Amino acid sequence: MKLIVTVSLFACLMACGLRKITPENSEGKTVKAKQLELVGELSQIPKDNNMTTITAAKIEGNFLVLDVRYSGGCQEHTFRLVGNTMISKSLPPRRGIDLIHETPSPDNCKAMIMRQIKIEISQFAYKQEVGSEIFLDLAGWKGELKYAYTIEK
Repeated sequence: MKLIVTVSLFACLMACGLRKITPENSEGKTVKAKQLELVGELSQIPKDNNMTTITAAKIEGNFLVLDVRYSGGCQEHTFRLVGNTMISKSLPPRRGIDLIHETPSPDNCKAMIMRQIKIEISQFAYKQEVGSEIFLDLAGWKGELKYAYTIEK
């Protein structure tokens, strides 16, 4: 009898959302960010309270590729990348950028979603000239992201 109750309880818990759910577009596919924009001050951008963790970040050509992790699973989540219009006078210069996680309404599901986001970032180049370099300081990421503008064929 104890065995039946234990197995039933375990099955019920597993059915209630303790398993990891990955959306269709997260397995080996890349999701593009909704919007890219330059803003005067990053701190004035309203943020969703949905915590997003950046687990990997790299630049490939004119693209920023991010691996992110967040909770949810019941609704479609969108992202946008914003960058500060002001850049530092260092060599190469630096620009602050931030990934904004948006959801239309609260997602009460508790699954841990892992997704890769690929964002075209040529708008954030120091100059749109081949070889023009800039460091992109991504909020929430400690590594350096050095971006050199290219013309992709």
